[in-house]
Amino acid sequence: MYSSSRKRCPKTKWALKILTAAFLAASPAAKSAVNNAYDALIIEARKGNTQPALSWFAQKSTLSNNQIADWLQIALWAGQDKQVITVYNRYRHQQLPARGYAAVAVAYRNLQQWQNSLTLWQKALSLEPQNKDYQRGQILTLADAGHYDTALFKLKQLKSGAPDKANLLAEAYIYKLTGRYQDELRAMTESLPENASKQQYPTEYV
Repeated sequence: MYSSSRKRCPKTKWALKILTAAFLAASPAAKSAVNNAYDALIIEARKGNTQPALSWFAQKSTLSNNQIADWLQIALWAGQDKQVITVYNRYRHQQLPARGYAAVAVAYRNLQQWQNSLTLWQKALSLEPQNKDYQRGQILTLADAGHYDTALFKLKQLKSGAPDKANLLAEAYIYKLTGRYQDELRAMTESLPENASKQQYPTEYV
């Protein structure tokens, strides 16, 4: 979903997967039955066939805010980070749903434009402040930008309310960036079930 022509550093590539399921689940087609051609396009995009939907959006002169957000998400699924940003800049004065801003935040992060990404994460969180996936996205980007203490502080707050595997993976990622490899290994170990084997670690950690 996040593949693109830009080669990502191995230490960051795996972390992008943390947000994948959240962005798929946020699609409108995940919440409604197929009742028209538009829904069918969205569902096809969710299956990986993104071009029909992207072509449809490109041909339309008028789009609703929800449709703009769909376009941003689908372009992101297609690995078209620059297209995501181009579309956002075209409609940046629209009041978009939080998922639209989050898609742009991920695109900026993929392009290593950390400050722009953080600005968009803040927009998304201003609309959905309790969204754990958006909070994690902001935290990971803070770590990418070198704000390790702030990232760990925010993650500690998030873990107190949602102690789950995704938070432990985010913690391991931050520790890897800071060179705290023992803490990284601890977080990775805690993220695995008790009967997990060594083969179940992400390849970067084996």
